[in-house]
Amino acid sequence: MAKDNSLPDPTLDSLVLSLSAAALTYLGRQLGPEMKKEEVNLAHAKHTIATIELLKTKTEGNRTPDETKLIDELLYQLRMTYVATGKELAASPPTSEPRPGP
Repeated sequence: MAKDNSLPDPTLDSLVLSLSAAALTYLGRQLGPEMKKEEVNLAHAKHTIATIELLKTKTEGNRTPDETKLIDELLYQLRMTYVATGKELAASPPTSEPRPGP
């Protein structure tokens, strides 16, 4: 398989940042390329945050101090955003669309 020289080598930092961006998208905090409005999916966000936690656990003892700091800070920020988003959803009135009549 030929190496594409335009892409940097994969790193733990880039993987964690990519997962973090996905979690923020699921939390409606940034729009994905095909999203037209904020679409929140707490279940997917929770799963993605748990995946970062899994990486943290599985790489214990094999990370640099900078990698550990990045993961810890991202997990904290993502958890706080998850909680805030959940509270916002709970506080917002449910949207009701008109139902078609008989």
